[in-house]
Amino acid sequence: QLLQQQLHNPQQLPPAIFIQLYYQLMGQAPDLPKLIFRSLQDPASAEHQIVSRVFGRFLQQTLANLQQMLQRPGVLWPGLNAQNAVLSCLSLSVFPFLLPELVKNLLQIELTPAFLTQLGQHQQVLLQQGLGPVGDDTHA
Repeated sequence: QLLQQQLHNPQQLPPAIFIQLYYQLMGQAPDLPKLIFRSLQDPASAEHQIVSRVFGRFLQQTLANLQQMLQRPGVLWPGLNAQNAVLSCLSLSVFPFLLPELVKNLLQIELTPAFLTQLGQHQQVLLQQGLGPVGDDTHA
């Protein structure tokens, strides 16, 4: 529901909305993505059965909605694959929560609501503009 409400915001790309909403939700329980990830590693485990039952339908619907949003005209650059873009969005959204403590310490980051808000804004700019102009030395 939150995702559908946010889609009417013309200032943001749908993938950026997805990532920012994910950060808002997971920021309340930052260890939940690690628990889900670990639980889904062994299909024979009881944890896998429970987590897949609880999150399976939600995840299926969320991924279908995201892929549908990415297939809308004008959302992706021509030639980009919507399924690959879904994987990119998942990577951008989930990986900060899966970072090992060593990496978080080396980067001096803490997954606070303020940091996640700032990271979500950064991800929006990254998705809209990329990391930098390729072959353009005017910003050197």
